[in-house]
Amino acid sequence: MTHRPGRLFGWIVAGWIVQTVVAAQAQVWYLASAGEPVPWRDLAYLSVKNLLIWIPLSLGAVKLAKAIDYRRVGVIKAGAAQIAGAAIACVVDAVVDVLAGRSVGLQVWSGTIPAAVFRQANANLFSYGVVLAIYYAVEHAAASRDRLTRAARLEAQLTRARLDLLRMQLQPHFLFNTLHGISAVVFDRPKDAERMLTRLGDLLRVSAADLGRVCVSLDEELAVLEAYLDIERTRFQDRLTVAVEVAPEARSAAVPNLLLQPLVENAIKHGIAVHRGRGEIRLTAERHADQLEIVIANRGAESLADPATFREGVGLANTRQRLTELYRERFRLVLRPAGAGGLEVRVTIPFQTIDEFERAE
Repeated sequence: MTHRPGRLFGWIVAGWIVQTVVAAQAQVWYLASAGEPVPWRDLAYLSVKNLLIWIPLSLGAVKLAKAIDYRRVGVIKAGAAQIAGAAIACVVDAVVDVLAGRSVGLQVWSGTIPAAVFRQANANLFSYGVVLAIYYAVEHAAASRDRLTRAARLEAQLTRARLDLLRMQLQPHFLFNTLHGISAVVFDRPKDAERMLTRLGDLLRVSAADLGRVCVSLDEELAVLEAYLDIERTRFQDRLTVAVEVAPEARSAAVPNLLLQPLVENAIKHGIAVHRGRGEIRLTAERHADQLEIVIANRGAESLADPATFREGVGLANTRQRLTELYRERFRLVLRPAGAGGLEVRVTIPFQTIDEFERAE
């Protein structure tokens, strides 16, 4: 993890300003509580001197830590380099302190520069160590965030790849079933077969345009479904009735791309197609607090009144896998008996608008 030089300099300056202000304030309170006068000129000098010495020394310590990274050269070499850096910092602080104090006449240090080095060594080593500790803590936190971000990105890419694979599995399955339906009417009702082929082309174009999108709005998904239903209405004519009831607030919800078509296809295949009389497909969608509930029911297939007799095919199993990839345990897909001897599938997923989903992606 690398920091921009300007930001790093800003944080170091801000840190030392805060430390200097706090130390000066503590000194003022101590002298005031003892009833002694505050030497404001000495205090101002010490504060400015502290900033002028330790801001460059801190930058130097950080640059040394980055140049001799312990992960690259090893802990021993990096530690030896930082010990040398800390010793240099102690010498620099003592030299500047003694010479500057004498030059301005606000502090006259007795003894030599080596004496000043030893006198201030504890405080200077502590300051140097704190700078390094904060730097390494920030580096490790940033590295951890980077690892988590990369892991999340890889997981998202893997999930998208699995979803794309599942979606590609649906395409030939749907295409085969639709072409099979067209072949059933091509000789007896050629005009209907032509209309079905035209609508199939429209549907494939819409599907191709949405290729690569994990989720679409429920409104967009209903438009794709309508093209498919037009094919099936043409195929079954007056035997098929479709009722769609979608709450206005649910239309902007994000749903998995190509969610509805395989579920409706399943309802037709195991309802209308196996029953010679009239049948109905009913689709409802509503928002309940933070959940979106979609129900697709067929009526008129008495043989399917018991869900235990129903075996999941490609469409339903594929849909369950895709929902698991997207929502983990935060969804429900339930089969249960519907009225008039039919069966319904109820899908419950977290409610999220398509705009919210695309911003979070």
